[in-house]
Amino acid sequence: MKRYFLVAGIAVLGLCQMVGLANAQDAPPAPPVAQPGTAPAPGTPGAPRPGANTPAPPAPLPGVLTVMVFPFENAAKIPQESTVDFRNLAASVAEAVRNGLERSRVYSTAMFSPDSVLIERARQESPANAGVAQAVAQVINPTTGAVDPNLAMQLARLTGMQALMLGSIEEYRYDANAHKVEIVGSAQLLNATTGDPIRNAAVSGSFTSSAGASEITIAQGAANDLAQRLLAGLAVPTPPPSAPVKKQPKHRISQAEEGSHHTRIPGWLPAGVILGILFATVK
Repeated sequence: MKRYFLVAGIAVLGLCQMVGLANAQDAPPAPPVAQPGTAPAPGTPGAPRPGANTPAPPAPLPGVLTVMVFPFENAAKIPQESTVDFRNLAASVAEAVRNGLERSRVYSTAMFSPDSVLIERARQESPANAGVAQAVAQVINPTTGAVDPNLAMQLARLTGMQALMLGSIEEYRYDANAHKVEIVGSAQLLNATTGDPIRNAAVSGSFTSSAGASEITIAQGAANDLAQRLLAGLAVPTPPPSAPVKKQPKHRISQAEEGSHHTRIPGWLPAGVILGILFATVK
């Protein structure tokens, strides 16, 4: 009788081992593990997506982190029939360029204004220096809107800015039949201490609208395009992309996995059946 139970027990253990091997063969293979110093294989967690490139680092201006931007001058010939306020148009180009500098997250900028906090601080820190008030009053010609480079450099330096930006609208063309405006403009960055030019750009921007749009609307679109082209010409880094929120994909069971779940047999089931038969036979 003991020999009978010994043979039966060995048979039970062998059957359990065979069931375990069968289940192991049905299980999906484990993902490959990257070796140290190697990039993960495509399709594995942490592997770069196809076509995804690492963004290039910003190209900051040499030795410059702060820039004072002055309103652009209008040097273009104004058509008599035009309805555009060219002083405001030039100022909007300057503000768009300043915003591009600020959004690059490389530079800190300030638009010149007689009432700005920087100018007021310069007045308070140098009350005996009458040059601050005089420079503020004379830096922009009230008739032509032209900016005096020497006074602009003085104000940028007194307010602690490392550089200043000057610009102008050189040409303006409006084609009423084509509903198109083209603007040629230039901008230059100067060292606030030495006055040496750092970077220069001269480009043209244009905008075409559908029928019925006013000249002012089309001109503003061309001014925005001009500002973006000036930023590219000055090699100002584009704003860094915001990181998108990634949603974890739901795990879907493949047909192979689903079939393996249905055919997988727990290892204890055959052993329990055989032991039950043995106990019934002994009784």
